[in-house]
Amino acid sequence: MLFNLNVFQINAHSIQTVTSGIAINAPVSKVYSLLTNTYELSKWDAQKVSNRHVKVNNTIFIIADEVVDTYVEWRCLNSENTLNHSISFELIAGNECTLLNFSEKQWCIYNNGIMLDIDWESKLLLFKAECEKYKPGLKLKIVSIF
Repeated sequence: MLFNLNVFQINAHSIQTVTSGIAINAPVSKVYSLLTNTYELSKWDAQKVSNRHVKVNNTIFIIADEVVDTYVEWRCLNSENTLNHSISFELIAGNECTLLNFSEKQWCIYNNGIMLDIDWESKLLLFKAECEKYKPGLKLKIVSIF
């Protein structure tokens, strides 16, 4: 997993971006489900608090944009200082795995922006581990002996 930090300064404003790419040994549909499904989100310490809202630690996001099995974007709703903060997950299906491109962006005005206190590196490692638990060839079969 590779993390990059990019900061672009425009006058007194700046855009801070943290990006990473992760190869996950799971189908794209499973990876997408872990980003949007209420039960699946709880497996990597996130939770869906309403139809369009996701909570990570004490931070509330709204699912601002999504394309099934391709892209999910969350925007922070916690305070006025974090309204310009977004998290995006781009999913690219490969032959053997899914590539997850993660991006955390923030538009800061006069350096008053607040970076969220979320350890995304550990969250993404937990996310990857949860995705890779899925085995498409295994099915539960219940057989009665009576």
